[in-house]
Amino acid sequence: MVFSLVRHGGDQLDVDLLRYSLLAAILISYLVVVMDPMVGIHLEGEEQAMALIGNWRGFLGHKNFAGAVCALCIIMFLFDAKRIRPMIRIFGILVAGYFLFRLQSKTSGGMVVLASVGGIVFETVRIRLRRYIIPILMIVRSVFWFLTRAYADMVQSNFLQPKAFTGCGQIWGALLNYAGDHPLLGAGFGSFWTSRAAARCSNAAMAMSPRSPSAIRGISTSS
Repeated sequence: MVFSLVRHGGDQLDVDLLRYSLLAAILISYLVVVMDPMVGIHLEGEEQAMALIGNWRGFLGHKNFAGAVCALCIIMFLFDAKRIRPMIRIFGILVAGYFLFRLQSKTSGGMVVLASVGGIVFETVRIRLRRYIIPILMIVRSVFWFLTRAYADMVQSNFLQPKAFTGCGQIWGALLNYAGDHPLLGAGFGSFWTSRAAARCSNAAMAMSPRSPSAIRGISTSS
């Protein structure tokens, strides 16, 4: 039945089925996150990397699987969707975008950006130019993606060394992570200093203070 529908339904029906199936999968994942966090969120105690703890996954088993669904859903509502009501398009993009943010899937997020740039070029640039622009963009993006993936650990470790920026890299990292956990409404005045992020900042500053007197001063400045 499914194969017959795909074969005889036409391209537009197939695209619509895929588009709304992706949206339905994301909405169901929201329900799973709220109603059963043990299934919908990567939690401690599972056989997984520590970096995954707290990331959403919905009912899809892993954040990377959910990330691919969100990325494709955003693209499907962003392009070739002009006949769909604007409110539905905006709703689909926002729902998928926020879930992708909570997944913390950098690969899927990067692919959304790269695919969106290519789509915008395809829709706005004349055929004569885009036959050159799109291949050039693909080559530049591939090189950039390779370099960031290959040397990310080296760059990050250099920035987070105690001597780099007088230790401010560790302080900034804790501040940015804390801000990322409260992106819309914040966490309340003074609440940062009662969190584990503040404890990490203080510990880093105390450890660096004999070598870098400005470390503690950096915490006060960052706050």
